[in-house]
Amino acid sequence: MPAALAALAGLGVHWLTHIHRPMAEALESDMGGFSARAGQILHGPLDALIAFQSVGESLLLAALSLNGHWDSYVALTLVHVGAWLGGLLATKRLAESWSLGPAAVLFCVVVYATWLPSALYSNLCLNESVGASLVLIGAASWVTDRGREAFVGGVALGLACLFRPNVTPMIAILFALYICAGANARLRLGRDWTTAGRHLPFWVGCAIAVALGLLATRLVAPGSVGFAMSDAMNLYLGVKPIRGLTFANGGGWMPLVNNNLYTYIEFSDASMMDREHFFAAAAEQVRTHPTESLLRWGRNIVESTGYHIGYFPGLPGFNWLLRPFALASSLFAVIGMFAAWQQRQRVVGQITLAAGLCMLVTVAFFMGTPRARFPFDMVFLVAAVAGARTVAQRWSSRRLDSGAARDVDLRTPPGPL
Repeated sequence: MPAALAALAGLGVHWLTHIHRPMAEALESDMGGFSARAGQILHGPLDALIAFQSVGESLLLAALSLNGHWDSYVALTLVHVGAWLGGLLATKRLAESWSLGPAAVLFCVVVYATWLPSALYSNLCLNESVGASLVLIGAASWVTDRGREAFVGGVALGLACLFRPNVTPMIAILFALYICAGANARLRLGRDWTTAGRHLPFWVGCAIAVALGLLATRLVAPGSVGFAMSDAMNLYLGVKPIRGLTFANGGGWMPLVNNNLYTYIEFSDASMMDREHFFAAAAEQVRTHPTESLLRWGRNIVESTGYHIGYFPGLPGFNWLLRPFALASSLFAVIGMFAAWQQRQRVVGQITLAAGLCMLVTVAFFMGTPRARFPFDMVFLVAAVAGARTVAQRWSSRRLDSGAARDVDLRTPPGPL
């Protein structure tokens, strides 16, 4: 019953946050770009620019058009709420996999249900809530590893890349951790030990989803590479101390973090789709200014804590609420990764470390905002609660041991003089 009440309360928070403003305001934010690209997918022309950002949301909006109401704010809200409910169930399963008690599981569910950034960020981009939910479903399925469910979880994590390309490194890191853990266990347990078949359905589902996602991106955006073509430009803006870029063919790109830190706007003759140009420019910046580049990457990590949050276009008027949530998210990440390191040979530790390393890569090198950490927030929350429980248990055990030792000293009769 308490979990159901928490779910209903969270449902109200998310629903009211989305219905709070008219559709036109949502389309003035990043969602406007995704809706325009959905129109291109439906009516043409198809070109690589459609994949400047990930195409998952544009494909979803195009699919909603089958009933003629893809631009209905109620339809978008229902998609968000559906993704949110899926993530709620996955959070509960993940918390149970960490062997948390009922009270701790309920705490995780309540925090997830009322996690305001999931409502605010998805007002900016619908793919935020969908991507985060898919990551949670994948994480929960990874730790349970139950045949068909594991396959579905692998598909979910693979599809998350179609909505949030910054999830892609998580898959590679998770696979590397999985192989290392298996090799280590083989050395400790002997040559007869094997992991053959373990997590195989998960990896099959993940591989299929990633392949289909890349194929779908290529089909709707001919000439595109990967899940999004903006990676090179974001890498350049992640290391160059400028506010943003303007382009000869019109338009510009102003990251929120850069808006907070810098004032100079750089003009570029290159197209925003010119990946070779921006990869080379980023490499040149690192080569000629190595110390400044390292400091900039470190500053990006600091900014990702939410220490300094400026304008946020997701929902005007609620910017001040993001700071405490972002700081709490940063605390969850630090404690959660420490707890995961202690459990690095277990599947719960592997999935959390993979999320943590992926998050660090994203915020340091590409965009140092709390939004880049958002898909992994609840993975860190559950691990942080487990870590806090372990510390509390150890502290309590030490106090009991110390008390027992004092009792023994007091009750032991003195020896002969």
